[in-house]
Order: sequence, then C-alpha cells, then structure tokens
Amino acid sequence: MKDGFKVIDADGHFYEPQDIWDKYVEGPAYDRRPIVTGLHGNSLFQIKGRETKGGPLGSKVLFDQMEEKFGHAFRDNWSMESRIKDMDTHGWDIQVCLPTNASGVNNIQDVELSLALCKAYNNWAYEFAQKASSRIKFTSLAPGADLKEMVNETRRSIAELGAVSVNLPPAIPDKMWHHSDYDPVWRLAEELDFPLSIHGGVSASGQPMSNARYAEKTGALIALRAATGFPVENMM
Repeated sequence: MKDGFKVIDADGHFYEPQDIWDKYVEGPAYDRRPIVTGLHGNSLFQIKGRETKGGPLGSKVLFDQMEEKFGHAFRDNWSMESRIKDMDTHGWDIQVCLPTNASGVNNIQDVELSLALCKAYNNWAYEFAQKASSRIKFTSLAPGADLKEMVNETRRSIAELGAVSVNLPPAIPDKMWHHSDYDPVWRLAEELDFPLSIHGGVSASGQPMSNARYAEKTGALIALRAATGFPVENMM
C-alpha cells in the first residue's frame, strides 16, 4: 500500500538468467537455441550465427550504472528476494512482469524456433513467479509468425501457467491487429477473460532510429530515447 492506495506495477521486467535457453528449450529446436556470448548491458545472443541483444536498452553505458542504481538487486542477480524487498520498500503490492532478455523471440520468423523459445520463457516465468505467486504475475509470449501456434501457446500460458496477459508480437506483415484473421486471438481473450498487451520499443522501419543513434549515450539522452521511441517510432 502507498498512501492508502493499492499499487500495481503493470510494467515490471524480469531479468532472465543467461542459461534460460540451455535449461528450458525443448525439442528439435534445442540445437538452434540462442547461445549467450557475453554481457553488454544485458545478454548478447547468437541466433543462427547472428548476434543480437536480449532487449533494446542493453547498452554498456546502462550496464555500468546498474551497480549504483540497483544495488542489492543487481548484486543478487535479480532474485525474487531482492524484488520483494524493493516492492515492500516502495509500497508496491503486485508486479506484472514482462521479459527483458527474451524480448523479441515472439517475432522470430522461424516458427518452430520461435514457439520453442516462447514456451521456454513461459515455463521459466511460471516457475520464477511461483516463488511469490500472490504478488508476482507474468505476461507470456506467443509466436507471431503462425496464428494457430500463437493461439495454442497463448491458451496454454493463460489457462495452465496462470499468465495474466500475453505480449502481442508485431503483427504479421500487411495485417493489422483488427484484421479478421486475428479473430481467434480476440475470441480467446474473451473466452478466458484476459487482456492482450502491447509493449513497444523502437521501430525498425525508420532511419536513423533513436536506438541506433543514442544507444551508448548517457544522461538526458537516455530519457530522449524513451520519449521519442515509444510514442513516435512505435507508430512508424
């Protein structure tokens, strides 16, 4: 509670462990799982030989500031105990958490790989949230490249794992979210009574992107990236 009000943080983030893909990916896609090659703000992954960051804000500049900014949580590798301690300190009752290093796996066009990674993340998130299930909730991931698999994994994560929402991937090219092909997704949301979430980042369609231009900058430019990237670049 904070000043007599119940507080729900609806934009918390997990910080998935570097071995999440080694431990949780199952099936034929295991040999194509992301390989963690190092840290540069957050995990660096190699997928099919292409290196990518686990999330859009993973610059070395930010990583170097984490010890000072996050203190015990950073030193404790983002444990559940450190999360609950901070929630109690700030008066937060519940957190609804999104992925960090797993951001973007729902947009991989290789359906088999994307599905395997979404399942891996959802299974890990379920297990992690169970350590404090009354206070920590999670938003699941589902593969965007195949509508049938997206519906199936969304149903599993909501009905079986207890996710409170699913983070929508970018829409299939040339089909916006109001397209009739997505009706099964909306019907499932009505059936199971859960909200669909859109958590944007920065657009890959415009150049120069604020992320590319300011990724290694400090101070006010970090705020500028968020101020331009979310309301402006997400619409591009």
